[in-house]
Amino acid sequence: MTKAGYSVPQRFTWDAYKRLTNKNYGTLNWGVGYYSTSNLVQYVSDENGLMTKYTYDSLWRLSITQNRFDGTMTSPTNVQATTIYDYHYKNGAADYNYFGTSTSFINASNTLPLSTKQYTDGLGRPLEVVKENYTPNAQQQKNYVAYDALGRQNKTFL
Repeated sequence: MTKAGYSVPQRFTWDAYKRLTNKNYGTLNWGVGYYSTSNLVQYVSDENGLMTKYTYDSLWRLSITQNRFDGTMTSPTNVQATTIYDYHYKNGAADYNYFGTSTSFINASNTLPLSTKQYTDGLGRPLEVVKENYTPNAQQQKNYVAYDALGRQNKTFL
């Protein structure tokens, strides 16, 4: 397939399950691999040959990503960033639903992992976002969200 205005054709490859497995643009090549038991993405390789690996929990939610690494899927080397995903569901009156991430960078000047927690209401709308280690002095950054009577976001507080 060639898009109008582009002289180099783009080529896409799909497997028998109609999942994208390969994209070529001239000499650049991207690949996508899937777990054999599902349609969940296992890895994506970019045009430089570096890969991102995706791991899921027993409920098929994303649990870990390992970004930009060399090597193989079973023994990745030179991982640049690892993100761990945390899911928490309300189980008491004073408890909140939240979705959290913690990202660790390798070979970075900041050795503290970047952490984000997004608290949500019963409709999945964000109520509060807490970021840790994003500021130069590793302070917490909090954003609060307020909604009007019709459920529209009308205020965001830092």
